[in-house]
Amino acid sequence: MDASRHILHTCFWFVAFYMAVRLVLARIENMPWVDIFYFISATVTTIGLGDISPQTQLNRGIGIVL
Repeated sequence: MDASRHILHTCFWFVAFYMAVRLVLARIENMPWVDIFYFISATVTTIGLGDISPQTQLNRGIGIVL
């Protein structure tokens, strides 16, 4: 597989995973999508500011997996 196709494939799976996590967090936490986007972005990029955090044990586990 050439490099550009590999990058495209990786980006696709990253976005798919990102959207799946966003949907789970939205359903369980009842957070606005902007807060979820901010939380996932801060977590995935390892910034981890901590001003928005999951409140349930399930979502904390999802945060660990992220």
